[in-house]
Amino acid sequence: MSEFEKNIKKWLSIDKENKEEKDNFYYENLLDDVVKLAKERWANNKNVKNKEFDLLITMSGFSPETSIISSKVINPKQVLVISSKKTSEGINIIGEHVVPMIGYSNFHHLTCDPTDPLKIYKLIKNKVSEITNEEKLKAIVDITGGKKIMSAAAGLVAWQLDMPICYIESKNYDPIRRRPIPGGEDLLYLPNPITLYGHEEITRGKVLFNKGQFSEAHDRFLELSERLEEPKYAKFLKDLSKLYSKWCDVDIEELMESIINVKEHLNDNFVILQGFYENDMKKVTKQIDFLESLQKNDIKTKLLNFYLLGLFYKNNLKRYDFSCLFFYRAMEGCFAYRLKNKYNIVINKPVYSNLKINKDELEKRYVDSLAEIGWDNKVLSLPDYPLGYANMAALLISLGDKMFDAKYKFNLKTIVSMGSLRNKSILAHGTTPLKLKDANRLEKFAERFLHAFYETMDGGLDDSVSFKENIEDLKFITLEI
Repeated sequence: MSEFEKNIKKWLSIDKENKEEKDNFYYENLLDDVVKLAKERWANNKNVKNKEFDLLITMSGFSPETSIISSKVINPKQVLVISSKKTSEGINIIGEHVVPMIGYSNFHHLTCDPTDPLKIYKLIKNKVSEITNEEKLKAIVDITGGKKIMSAAAGLVAWQLDMPICYIESKNYDPIRRRPIPGGEDLLYLPNPITLYGHEEITRGKVLFNKGQFSEAHDRFLELSERLEEPKYAKFLKDLSKLYSKWCDVDIEELMESIINVKEHLNDNFVILQGFYENDMKKVTKQIDFLESLQKNDIKTKLLNFYLLGLFYKNNLKRYDFSCLFFYRAMEGCFAYRLKNKYNIVINKPVYSNLKINKDELEKRYVDSLAEIGWDNKVLSLPDYPLGYANMAALLISLGDKMFDAKYKFNLKTIVSMGSLRNKSILAHGTTPLKLKDANRLEKFAERFLHAFYETMDGGLDDSVSFKENIEDLKFITLEI
């Protein structure tokens, strides 16, 4: 039997009625060994490895030893003891053991009404603010001693001020004497639930995300991913927010890094368990494939992307000028691609000699088509300068392109009017902010053009998936709140 075990046996033999003798024996013969064992357990706790604390806030009741143990094990720079007036005599005992460690100026004591949790909350919060000037105090709250309502109030302070909690659990308990047996004390570390998963703060980030404010959401999730005890979900949302932000900005060069980062999360079951549903994960996977094609400058992807961004800026951000610009770019892209890949006409420097149709005949058709919409005094011949939106449409109509078959019901006048609508925008050549009705008109027209484009080009969209299904899969997801 070790000396410590002998002392425990002797301490147990002292009658509880002899409180002073029993307490003195404990502090003189048992406390040092109790603290030593508790320190070893604390040091082996991976959650507190290399953690140092500026302040320990400890609740004290009729058994001051719990505050002494937590103070000696944690070894903070300052200690704040909270007790009721009825148990204030124990403060002197705590001070005798703790003050030599930290000095009188760093030892603080407050009394409280143990039945008023709000006053306890305000008391602790105000004292914490008073004793530190640091922006973020490294404090920990010991809720072992005192009445349960004191511990509850202290826990509330800890959660509100982003502090962890500790609690002394005794592994050895004497059911007859109804008290712990020295030597089994284990100081448990309980991270702040907000710090562990950050549900409320993640929700705030999700609100920003769902509003389409991806850059702001990224910053919020970045801060959380660096602070949370379990950061996986926040890291995923951070990377997804950045991916969507770069996507919205059409920042193709920066997309690859974001794609790689998001891919690393796609098979993480933890992310799914946190509320990112499997169906959403499938959509993100399809979006990744889409963006990888976009990076390779695939024309089908590029034109569909313009349309997608037009929808996003219209429906989510209510930025109608941007929306109209994207819809216009989708239609303009259809014309440019069709001319280059079907007829070998490069729009920046058009050459007509390779065409199967006679140039004079083509020119007559071209001039006549524009004359029908009032351009007869402006157009005398096929242009040898870079082709614009209306020029490209007129040229494709003159070439008898399949995109302009009767079933698609396109006519040059309507096509040109859509271009004129876009030109009114402050983002184009005009000074008039465009409205929702303008964006809706261009959206419907762009959708019809894309339908015609994909149906008449080789290797269009997957026939097994409708145009609308493609769009729904590629729309930015909405996070569950």
